[in-house]
Amino acid sequence: MNALIDSLLSLHARYPGFFAVLASAFKATALFSLAWFMVQVLAHRSARARNWVWRLTLTMLLVLAGWIARPAPLADFGFAIDVADHLPVKQDPPLMTLKRSSPEPASPTATSLGSAHENATITVQPHPVPPMPAAAAKKVAVTKGWPLLLRRLDDRMTTLWLLGFLLMASWKAAGCLMGRWWLGRSSEAPSASVQTLCPAELGCRMSSRVRSPVITGWLKSVVWLPTEANTWDDLKLRAAFQHERAHHLRRDGLWQAIGTLAACAWWWMPLSWIALRKMKTEAEHAADDLTVTQSLTVPDYAEALVQIARGSCLASPGMRVGIAMSGYSDLDQRVRSLLRNNPWRDRLGALASAAMIIMTISMSTVVLVGCKTKPPQYISLAKLVAGGRMVSNSGSGPQYQEYLQDFYGTVVETLESAEMRRHALERVRALNPDLKEADVDIHVTQNKGSAIFNVAAIGTEPKFTRVFLDALLDEFRAFREQIREQQRNKALTAMAEDVVKREKANKEKAEKLEAFKKANNVVVLTNSQSQTVEILKQVTLEKNKLQLDLSEIQLAQQDVEASVAQRRMAAERSANSAANSGASLSTPMGLTRSEMDYLNARSELMVCKVDIEVLSESKTPDAAKLDEAKQRKARLEKLLRLYVDEITESLKARKADVERRVALLDERIDELAKQVGEVGAKLADFARLTKDFEDSDQAYKEMFDVVHKFQVNEEMGGDYVSIMERASAAVEDVKPWWSL
Repeated sequence: MNALIDSLLSLHARYPGFFAVLASAFKATALFSLAWFMVQVLAHRSARARNWVWRLTLTMLLVLAGWIARPAPLADFGFAIDVADHLPVKQDPPLMTLKRSSPEPASPTATSLGSAHENATITVQPHPVPPMPAAAAKKVAVTKGWPLLLRRLDDRMTTLWLLGFLLMASWKAAGCLMGRWWLGRSSEAPSASVQTLCPAELGCRMSSRVRSPVITGWLKSVVWLPTEANTWDDLKLRAAFQHERAHHLRRDGLWQAIGTLAACAWWWMPLSWIALRKMKTEAEHAADDLTVTQSLTVPDYAEALVQIARGSCLASPGMRVGIAMSGYSDLDQRVRSLLRNNPWRDRLGALASAAMIIMTISMSTVVLVGCKTKPPQYISLAKLVAGGRMVSNSGSGPQYQEYLQDFYGTVVETLESAEMRRHALERVRALNPDLKEADVDIHVTQNKGSAIFNVAAIGTEPKFTRVFLDALLDEFRAFREQIREQQRNKALTAMAEDVVKREKANKEKAEKLEAFKKANNVVVLTNSQSQTVEILKQVTLEKNKLQLDLSEIQLAQQDVEASVAQRRMAAERSANSAANSGASLSTPMGLTRSEMDYLNARSELMVCKVDIEVLSESKTPDAAKLDEAKQRKARLEKLLRLYVDEITESLKARKADVERRVALLDERIDELAKQVGEVGAKLADFARLTKDFEDSDQAYKEMFDVVHKFQVNEEMGGDYVSIMERASAAVEDVKPWWSL
C-alpha cells in the first residue's frame, strides 16, 4: 500500500497533468459507481426514480468538469488534501555511526581511538541530499526519448482536454442544427384530424424523413410525425402525442442537452457516454409510465407502441435531433415493463427521495475533495519543565494559598497563544533583523504523568523556525516570572487591603455599640423586662379565672333550676365547713337573695303538693282546705316563674360584667406584651451589636497578625519554568496525508 502511495506521489510530483487526469477519472468512476449502486437499489421502483439518478450523475459530472477548471479565486474552496511539493525519498541514513572492531588500517574518512585491545571507529556519512521540489524536478534537462514526450504531453494535458471538449460539443451541436434544418425543409402541416388530437402546448409537423414520432425543442416543443401518420387511427395518434407530451412535461429535452454536454466534457471517458445512454433509456420508460397513468390504458398503449415501432427506423435523422418515441430502448423490454404490475409507477416515494439526497451529498463530497500542493515543512523541537504552586508562610493562624488552577492547561494555552507568538516575533526581529520571516505553527504536548512539555515549531524556513522557537521559550519564561511576581504582590496587596477594610468595619461596629449604650440603659432595660413579664403573668391568671366564671354563667343560663340546685349544694358544703370552724352565716355562701327566695318557694310548693295529694286521697275530703291548697300551689308556681326570670336577668348582668372585665384585661395584656417585645428587641440589638463587635475585633487582630508575619516561601514557590532542551535544528517534517 505504501509503495502504491509513493508511486502516486511521484506521479503527482513529476507529471502533475497526468496526475490531474488520473484523479479526475477516479472521481468520475466513483460517481458512476455510486449511480450504478443506487440504480440497483431502485431496480424494482419506478423508471422516474432511476432516470433522476442518471440525471444527477450527469449533472455532477458536468459540475466536476467545471470544478476542475474553476478560476483561481475559487481555488481555495472545497476540501483539499495537502500533498508535498517534492519527490518522496526514503529515510536518510544517520550522519554518524559508532562501530567497535578489532584493529584495522584506518581509512581516509575515519578516525581511530582506543587501546591495543579494542578500537572505536567513528564513521562520518555524507550529508543526505534533501528531496527535490517538483518545480526544480521539472527543470531537469530531458533531451530525448519517452521522458521528453511525456513531459510535453503533461504540460499540454489541460489544452488537449479542452480541445477535445470543444470539438465534441461543436460536432454534437452542428449535427443537431443540421438535423433540425433538414427536418424543417421536408416538413408540412398535418391534416385536420391529426391536428385536433395534438395537445395545445405542443406544435405538430409532418415529415417524410422520420419513421417514428420525434419531439424537439425545450420551451415550445414540436412533435414531428411521419407522413404516413395521416392514415393512423386515433389510438396510435393519441399514444404518440401523449408519449411526446410526457417528454415535454418532464423536460427530457433539456436534460438530454445537459447530459450530452456532460458526456462531451468527459469525451475521453466511456462511462460518461454509458450514463447518457442509461438516462435516455430510463427517460423513455418514465414517459411510458406517465402516459399509462394519465391518458391511456396499458393494453391500448402497448398495442399502439408495437404498431408504431413496426415502421420506425433506428437510423433516421430525427432521432439525432430530438427524442424519438422508439429507438433508445428495446421494444420487448418496454412492453414487458408496461405489463408488469408496478405500484411505484411514475412515483418517487420516500426511499427514492432519501436515495437522491444521500447521492447528492455523496457526489458533492466526491466533487469537492481534491489535492493541493504545499511547500515543504520544517520542524524544530524543544522541551520545558514547569509546575508548582505559591504558598505564603504565616506561622500560626490562617494561611493564604493560591493554587494555580489547571496549571498545565494554562502552560499549553499560553505557549500556543497569539500574544506569546507576537512577543516572540518581536524578539526575533530585534535580535535577527536580517532573517527572512515565515509563518510558524506551535504545537505543545505534555508527557503523560510528568511536568515535561514538548514544544514543536513547524514552518517553511528552517533557520527562522529554530530561532523563533528559542525566542518563544525565552518570552514564555520571562512571562511566567512576571506573572509570579505579580501574583505575590497581588496577594500581599489584597491582604493589606483586607486589613484596612476590617479595621474600618471594626471601628464602625464599636461606634454603633457605644451609641446604643448611650441611648439605652441595659440594666434598666433588663429589670423593666423582668417586672413587666411578672405583671403579665398575674394579669393572664386573672383573665383565665374570669373566663372560667364566664363559662359557669353560660352553663347556668342554659338550665337555671339545675344551676341553683348545684349552687345550693355548694353553699351547704361551705356552711358545714364554716360551722365546723365555729363561724356563723346569716345566708348560705354563694347564693343570692333571689336564689334563696326561689329555693324557699320551691320547698313550699313541694309541701303544698303533698297537702293536696293527702286531702285528695282522704275519705272525707275538706273541700275548703283543698281549694285553699290548690290556690296556694298556683300562687307558688307563679312565684317560681318570677324568681326564675329574676335569676336569669341577674345572670345576664353578671355575664356582661365579666365580659367587660375580660376585655379590659385583654387590653392590659396587649399593652404589657408590647412593652416586653420592645424591651426584648432592644436587648437583642444589644446582644447582636456586642457579638458583631467581638467577631470583627477578633478577625481584625488575626488578619493583622497574618500581614505582619507574611513572607513568600521561595523554596515552595513552585511556579517554576525551566528550559530543559533548547530548540533543535529544523528538519523537514514529511508526513503523508493518509496519516492525518
